[in-house]
Amino acid sequence: MSSRPGVSLLIVLAVLSAACGGNRSSRSVERIALLHVEDLSSSPQAAWIGVAIPAIAAAELVSAADRFAYLAMSTNDAWLNRPTRLVRGYLLSGAQGSMRMRVVEQDAHSGSEVARYEVAGRSTVELGDGLARHLWSHAQPLEKTDASLKQEIDAGNAEIVLQALSTKLMPAVQLDQAALAAGQRPADSRMAALAGRSAMIRRDFKQAGAWFEKALKLDPENGPLHNEAAYVEIFTGSPDAALKNIALYERMDPQGGNPPDSRGEILLLANRFGEAEEAFQMAYSRDPRFLGSVTLRKAAIAHRASGDLLGADDVFKRFMDAIAGNPMADLYQAQWDYESGRDTKAYERLQKMGGSIAMSQLAVWRRDPADAAAAMKSAGNDVERNQARLAMWVAQPQTPTDLPPGEVKALVLALRGDHALAIPEVKSVIARTTPIEATEWQVLLAWAMVQTGQGAQAKGLMTYHPIPNQGLSLTESVVLRRYLALKKMGI
Repeated sequence: MSSRPGVSLLIVLAVLSAACGGNRSSRSVERIALLHVEDLSSSPQAAWIGVAIPAIAAAELVSAADRFAYLAMSTNDAWLNRPTRLVRGYLLSGAQGSMRMRVVEQDAHSGSEVARYEVAGRSTVELGDGLARHLWSHAQPLEKTDASLKQEIDAGNAEIVLQALSTKLMPAVQLDQAALAAGQRPADSRMAALAGRSAMIRRDFKQAGAWFEKALKLDPENGPLHNEAAYVEIFTGSPDAALKNIALYERMDPQGGNPPDSRGEILLLANRFGEAEEAFQMAYSRDPRFLGSVTLRKAAIAHRASGDLLGADDVFKRFMDAIAGNPMADLYQAQWDYESGRDTKAYERLQKMGGSIAMSQLAVWRRDPADAAAAMKSAGNDVERNQARLAMWVAQPQTPTDLPPGEVKALVLALRGDHALAIPEVKSVIARTTPIEATEWQVLLAWAMVQTGQGAQAKGLMTYHPIPNQGLSLTESVVLRRYLALKKMGI
């Protein structure tokens, strides 16, 4: 579904930063809204740099006692957290080695400009550090406090960076929750939901459920809030409560495709595959264009999980008919065949399809350096080059020594079959990712544990069926294939 929690780490970080802003009600504390940096440089990296710079600054100001900085994705977000100062950045040059940003500070109440200056640096990290030092002279530069995170930022690994920064902001979020619980500021549904989301990321599902219950009491007609609460309930082990929230959401949006799609995902997580398929089919019937008809693919995945591959093939054919003419249709079909154990058909289809994405997928499956080289040679844009780079790491004959830390390293080791090395890396990723995103990582961890003789410990990792991606992924087919194999083993 399009609005489940945890899908976008940009939004997670913004939520956590905003939650930080809810603490400390004393008027002596300055509340600084760091707005998304606007791009005046035409930099290809500007979209994520625009979030990373204020996020770095917010993380470096967490320990300041007399000022409170938070990331705001828009002016509306800024005002929801009662700022005293607005900080706007404008990226003048986004070239690595010579980056420049103009900063304008405004009094939030009068709108008058109180400061204007430029921050320069060789990297995104240095711009964030420079902004933080302008706002607080005691800010500790990220370059000194977290060298590995600096490396990730310089490499442009946005998801890893933003997840790490959200972790850095967590102490302030916990203080915010304590302030709300103690009644030090008025409770409202938005702030209660923010507290619930931060508890969800920490996997404190009981507390997350309590916060969402409070939020819904304050705003019972908020359909998306019921939707989000359902995903909390499923991880507290209460599928019936989750489905009740979806039913309330559906009552408020009786014609939309999102409520039944959410119901399908809740039922898939609960391993109620027949009901999940019906829900996904209903989502498609209500709105065939919803999520590009991917609800039919989800229906086929749910049917296959019940053990009926031939019946699942029929459902998947409906999906293929719905996306006829899509240039990636052959890739979808090949992935389905690979997941279902029909390797030869999958390989032949992608070899015939050709192109960088098809060859990257083959390299991930077959671990053939020639496939990876062909993918890189034919890559025509940054997305294809990044996929080809991942494929090259997976296909190397020896374990790569140049892997960036974090999710990329964990993923490459798991896909390569370097099981003993993958286990601690994947565990580390699971500990800092959202529960829904963790369902895929848990399959990779369970597979690695089985392959290293730890099958008994792996069983607890297979509680939930992974939630299918909304778009194309080079790794999901491996995850789903391993999921089906583990279930056949009785894991």
